[in-house]
Amino acid sequence: MVLLPTDFGRFRHHPHIRSAGFDAPLEAMEEGMDISEDLGIFAAIIGLVTMMVLYVVKQKDLSSLLQDLSNFEKFGKPPNFDKVNKRLDFLVKFVFSYAIFGAVVYNLMRIIEIPHCKRNRKIREVCGVFVPLWTPFDADYPPVLVLVASVVFIVVILIDKVTLLVSLQVLEISCHIRLRIEQLNAMILNCFNGDLQSSRKRLNDCVQYHIDIISYSERFNNCFTNGMFIHLATTGIIIGCLENQNVEGATPGGVLHLFGWIISLFTSCLAGQILLDSSTSVADALYNSQWYTADVKLRKNLILMIQRSQKPLFLATGAFNIMSFALFVTSSMTEEKELRLCLWSCYYLKLSLMWPLKREEFKSSKGLYLRLLVFVIISGSTFTAMIFMHLYKSLKVGSYDVSEDLAILASNIGYVLMMTMYVSRQKDLELLLLDLSDFKTYGKPPNFDKVRKRMDLYAHLIFFYSMFGSFVYNMDKIILIDKCKEARRINEVCGSAIPFWTPFETEDLFTLTLVITYVLINIFVVVKVAMTVSVQVLEISSHINLRIEQLKIFIAGCFDRDFKASRERLDFCIRYHNVIIDFSERFSRCFSYVMFIHLAITGIIIGCLENQIVQEHQPEAMLHMGGWSTATFIACYGGQLLMDASTSIADEFYNCPWYEADVKMRKDLILIILRAQKALFVSTGPFNVLSFALFVSIMKLSYSIFTVLS
Repeated sequence: MVLLPTDFGRFRHHPHIRSAGFDAPLEAMEEGMDISEDLGIFAAIIGLVTMMVLYVVKQKDLSSLLQDLSNFEKFGKPPNFDKVNKRLDFLVKFVFSYAIFGAVVYNLMRIIEIPHCKRNRKIREVCGVFVPLWTPFDADYPPVLVLVASVVFIVVILIDKVTLLVSLQVLEISCHIRLRIEQLNAMILNCFNGDLQSSRKRLNDCVQYHIDIISYSERFNNCFTNGMFIHLATTGIIIGCLENQNVEGATPGGVLHLFGWIISLFTSCLAGQILLDSSTSVADALYNSQWYTADVKLRKNLILMIQRSQKPLFLATGAFNIMSFALFVTSSMTEEKELRLCLWSCYYLKLSLMWPLKREEFKSSKGLYLRLLVFVIISGSTFTAMIFMHLYKSLKVGSYDVSEDLAILASNIGYVLMMTMYVSRQKDLELLLLDLSDFKTYGKPPNFDKVRKRMDLYAHLIFFYSMFGSFVYNMDKIILIDKCKEARRINEVCGSAIPFWTPFETEDLFTLTLVITYVLINIFVVVKVAMTVSVQVLEISSHINLRIEQLKIFIAGCFDRDFKASRERLDFCIRYHNVIIDFSERFSRCFSYVMFIHLAITGIIIGCLENQIVQEHQPEAMLHMGGWSTATFIACYGGQLLMDASTSIADEFYNCPWYEADVKMRKDLILIILRAQKALFVSTGPFNVLSFALFVSIMKLSYSIFTVLS
């Protein structure tokens, strides 16, 4: 396996080597470019160097372990030791030769491709070197090129074989520990052939040997656990990049490289699986021995040894997993994750920079964070500042009704805060939606598709209402341009959908068009935020309600005369109830502070809009007020739905034939009913919960603000 091959991947339009590390940002700016190669090589280099460091840190411990595994004075040389040792030595030599040969051949191919590389390159990359490389100086001068290529080749020779050789060493040690276990199993089978005293001595030897083998395994794990974690963490990234490159356009080098990393991963996982399987075979050997001929005291000792043998020895990958075939399947095959609910609300939030692009879902959210940060810095803060300056300048020049400015200012600040809080919890929400889309354990709830379609319709209606309201609002302002120009006393932008002040003149058509376009883009991004988030709250609440309705169906059929079956069904219902409670708690964490921001500003905004309608006779403000009132009602309705549905579980338990259950099950029911009587809810920060009562309180607050402004 060559860790940094010549055909790590080709670009879709430019089949030449791109540079690693420094080139990735440049590459991303070029339309149509694929950064898989840079990411893969970058991950490979970081992973290889980290593995080397971690390996050297544990080298003394590893040397001591190998020395002890080479010592046969106490229990003798294991059978087939020399045969296994020769086979493993051959594999090591083969891998080493392949790595060196591959590095030489791949570098020669790079040299042959120099003219083609020079014709196609767009940045200062070094043509003719083994890996994609960018330099701050011109490397086309032959002596400089030879020097750079030599340095790169030496580095590649040093590191390109690290992963495979470390994986092979893991396999070697695992095989030698298995030889010791097989030797122990042979000793166990002959343990009870003879008198009591000799049987006791042989059993003591077996116990001591077993303890030594466990010690070898623990030291083995200590030496390689962090190195294997780095290996598998980077392998997943690299294989993913290679798969992407081969899908875009398979090349022999890309296929060979992918195959090499998979073999390296398989070798490590095979080693871990060997250790797992062989260690549990000790218990089988003990049971297959003539233990029944031993005295009672020896048999009691056997129980303890069998119990310890049933706990497998393993090689961990940090604190997260263990090396096994299951891990190989997990690392090399990516499950296609798919959301089945909130599809359209997520799509519309994507237009508001609050949901990742399709290729970013279930992956890193750096792109999402970056887009939102750019919007907040460049647009959101500027937008808010110009609205605030309009309010300040208007008050400075004389009497002015501040209700519209306050409403727009509160709206914009609230939108930006809601977007920020939502995105900070987006990954948690993504996992919640994914779990709500999983029906493997409990099946699809009845009416799931019907409810999903209805919620998608609500999302469409909300989106088009937001767009229609923005269009009407802006058209009204354009119609009133002449009236605005006559009445204005500050540098106000007439024709803009919102009160907007600029430090420059906007009288000429070109400047005015640019400013209005800028305002419309900002409005398009933020105007649907509150309503769409509220619809998503209602969607998730409705789908948790579906789960509760499904649970109630299970509860209704929980009890009959078969006590064992009733117990199993009740345990099943309890587990499902716990899952639903977990969904609700995660749901509340995702939306708690978003809803707090939403509802805190809604009272202010509606109060200001009511004043606009009554005092200034602005009919377009009714669309704005209708949007905020609808968003608030939808969110509170979602919270009330969750509260009512969750408490209905206790009623369902009481209405089922619980009196046919045995006494123990009836006692369990008391605890279940007590928990079910505590309502599930969506909090609004630390102050309240979403409910109809909260909706009424917000409407009262808005009226109070309206009376103050009046």
